[in-house]
Amino acid sequence: MKKIIKTVKLIALLSIVSSHVAFAQQLDGTHFKPYSNKWKMYSVDKDGKETLFRIWTDYAQIIDLDGKTYVSRIQELYDAEMHLQDLWSNLFEKESLVPYRATQFRTSGDYQYFEFDKTSVATKVQTGTTAPADNTFETGSQTYDWTLYGILLSGVDFKKGNTTTLPIFIPQAPNGKGSLRITVEDQETVKDDQGREHKTWRVSTSFGLTFWLTKEAPYVIQLTLPTQGGGYNIWRMF
Repeated sequence: MKKIIKTVKLIALLSIVSSHVAFAQQLDGTHFKPYSNKWKMYSVDKDGKETLFRIWTDYAQIIDLDGKTYVSRIQELYDAEMHLQDLWSNLFEKESLVPYRATQFRTSGDYQYFEFDKTSVATKVQTGTTAPADNTFETGSQTYDWTLYGILLSGVDFKKGNTTTLPIFIPQAPNGKGSLRITVEDQETVKDDQGREHKTWRVSTSFGLTFWLTKEAPYVIQLTLPTQGGGYNIWRMF
């Protein structure tokens, strides 16, 4: 009987530990509120010279569908002369940041469409004059939408040294499933493109992008990505 009791207690303990591990891997979107944001994107060479070459806009609203609360997010990409190049839209569950769908439309006529399920992602891609290509990736488990970038990372627990690995959808992977390693490095005050100061958390990723984030709208204040030749690209909120 004592062995049975010990076994039951051990199973219960393992269940508690497992539930906490599973919870620790989940993103928290309870902080999310409607917002609008915009960045100027600069190319910076190895000598520190900055050249403006793109402008991004980003905004989101909260919507209720079939008893669930979602975030609808629209992102537009312009060149330096404000000619529209790309339009992204994302729909995801507010509380968990679990994705429902994502689309990308280009002024060239090309587009990508992703619809997420618990174990798969259905896609439709149009490139040039070829017929749209349909495909379904069997990921085997839920994946996150990396096209959300910093918005997705705002759901991480901002605690110095915290490291999280998320399963994300990557069309180039054999089954569409990849891993994104996220590290919360430290708190840092940065200036936006108008010289205003913002208290942020610096968060790095295994894909080279580094973000300066807050838990309050508009969430993404700045991000950088290294480029060849010792330079980098930088997005600054303005």
